[in-house]
Amino acid sequence: MKLWEVISREIAFENRWWKIWHEKVRLPNGVLIDYYPNETPGGVIIVGVTPAEEVILRRQYKHGIRETVLELPMGRIDPDDKSPEAAARREFREETGYESEEAESLGEFPVFPTSSTGTFHPFLFRDARRVGDPDPNPQEAGELMLVPLSEVWGRLRAERTTLNTLGAMAVALERLGRLPSL
Repeated sequence: MKLWEVISREIAFENRWWKIWHEKVRLPNGVLIDYYPNETPGGVIIVGVTPAEEVILRRQYKHGIRETVLELPMGRIDPDDKSPEAAARREFREETGYESEEAESLGEFPVFPTSSTGTFHPFLFRDARRVGDPDPNPQEAGELMLVPLSEVWGRLRAERTTLNTLGAMAVALERLGRLPSL
C-alpha cells in the first residue's frame, strides 16, 4: 500500500505524557487533509499470577469514560525507565505491592495505530509475591483483587474491562496453556 505523504508537521500540543502533531498530509488519491497523530512512549500491561494461581486485578475509576473498570495493572513507559520490562516492574510494584523474579514478554502491540505511535508491551509475571503495600499516584487509587486463574477470563468477560486487559490476558492464557474457547 502507498504511504501518506506528510507535507508539513508542527507540534499542536505537548506535555510530559503527550505530544500531538498537526500534520498536513496528502493521501494516495491526492486529497490533502489535516491529521493529528499522538506520539507516546507506549505502555506496559502486567499479568501477575501468584503461586496460588490467582491473577492480580485492579478495579479503578477511569475519568475518560467516567466509569469503573476491572483491569490488569498497566501504565506508561517513563523517560527514566531503561526498558519496557523495567517499566513493567515499576508499575507492578507501585500499583499492586507485588513483585516477581520472572518477567516474560508477551510481545508488542500497537495501542491505537490510527492516531497513535504508542505500543503496549504485555508481560507475564509468574510466582508474583506481595512485598509491600501498593503506592499508586492519587489518580490510580483503586481496589486490588485476586481472581483464580481458572475464573479470570469469565470474570473479565462478565464485567466492564478494557480491550488492553482482554488482549493481554488472552495472550497470557495461551502462553500458560489455559486459553478457554473464545
